[in-house]
Amino acid sequence: MIEPFNHCYLALFFMCLFSCNSKTNQKELNISPKNVILIVADDQGMQMGNLCTPGVLTPTMDSLAKNGILFQKAYATFSSCSPSRASFLTSTFPHVNGVTTNVWEYIGANPPKSFFAKGDSLNTTFKVKDNIVSLIESLQSAGYYTGLTGKFHMSPQYKFPFDYWGKEVDAKEFLNKAMASGKPFFLDFNMHTPHRPYAKSPYSQKKMDLNTLDIPRFLPNNKIMQEDWKNYLGAVEATDYTLGKLLRSLREKGLDKNTLIIYISDHGPSTHRGKYSAYPFGSQVPVIFSGPDIVKNMKSNSLVSLIDLMPTILDYLKIKKPKTAQGRSLINIVTGKDFSSVNNYIYTEVSFPRKGETNFQARGMSDGRFWYIRRNKKPRMRGKPEDNYDEKVWRNLSYKATLKGKKNFPLQYDLLETFENNPPLEELFDLYSDPWTLHDISKNPEFTSVILRMRNEMNSWIKKTNDKEMMSTAKY
Repeated sequence: MIEPFNHCYLALFFMCLFSCNSKTNQKELNISPKNVILIVADDQGMQMGNLCTPGVLTPTMDSLAKNGILFQKAYATFSSCSPSRASFLTSTFPHVNGVTTNVWEYIGANPPKSFFAKGDSLNTTFKVKDNIVSLIESLQSAGYYTGLTGKFHMSPQYKFPFDYWGKEVDAKEFLNKAMASGKPFFLDFNMHTPHRPYAKSPYSQKKMDLNTLDIPRFLPNNKIMQEDWKNYLGAVEATDYTLGKLLRSLREKGLDKNTLIIYISDHGPSTHRGKYSAYPFGSQVPVIFSGPDIVKNMKSNSLVSLIDLMPTILDYLKIKKPKTAQGRSLINIVTGKDFSSVNNYIYTEVSFPRKGETNFQARGMSDGRFWYIRRNKKPRMRGKPEDNYDEKVWRNLSYKATLKGKKNFPLQYDLLETFENNPPLEELFDLYSDPWTLHDISKNPEFTSVILRMRNEMNSWIKKTNDKEMMSTAKY
């Protein structure tokens, strides 16, 4: 009885020894470490076929969501590129990590010294603090081969020490190098297409009735705005097409079975009350998880912040989370173990802190139903950011559409004027009855208990995160 057991033990020992030194057997036994691709769209909101958006075709996004989980209440911590990206790649709020405005772009490990000597000092003033640990640092310490393609838009490079820097939106070279390294990999894959000026759709469409489009209600539903929204949806389709090419490359290389795919956007679309605002249209983004061990064909209404991505990825890969991370892991939700929401509230912020600007600050928060906004007393800068307004360079028609629609769409015009010239210090919206945040209910007696609760929670968050720019507002 003992002898056969010894033979089996020895056989098992040699089989394990061989499998540890054979890539083929690792794949066959499914014991190789998992790879991760974080796909980041630029300025895409909650518009895709899976969410029943009229006028858009997104077969790849829809398929990804069907084979995974789509979070419908996910929000960026800042509705602009650099602060949002630095935030979700460090799991820290912008006012905590130091990146509270956009910086200059440089894709590469070693920018020239002249790059940091620019007169505005953006990349030295608004850089990730040295004590903050990034996702890339954590992954490299764990033996991962890391890469970035398409867009970086952060500072400094040494806090994000990618092994591979690719300026093109193409993963083929990275995948080849990652496979040659023999290491599991992480790729930060960035797509410009939803950003203005919009890319054209590669999908052939039938003639569209522009009156059937679901124009955001704070924008006028006139011909100019319909044309702008149609162009935006076409750019979302171009994004879907590029996503399809990436996923095909994975399948062709046999990497799809062992790779976690995460699809997000850095923030919402480029319109006033959208990008660079504290309204939900500026920060609500699609978040999809799909891959090994991920629950299938599910839509979740759990509150999610993009700072939750890093803890979730590290938990998924069984890598220890750094102490500086402020997000919460969604691992139990994405793996189907527990669908309870991990956040009672989510928070977003906006600021104009550059030299020569007003240091305007705004904070937004939500409990899933109500959306609360608080601002400091500094004036908001009119016409910021430029791509929300500029028709010549950025081909933005939404601002023009609102001005032209003053007579037929007075509410939309008034919302723009109030937002630009004299935004209130405090606002409250009921997302159930008013998803487009048109009617401020902060002074409505019916919601007194709600406004008091949201004020208190905002005060607690400001103090807990040491939000110095907003400390003076914690008086309610």
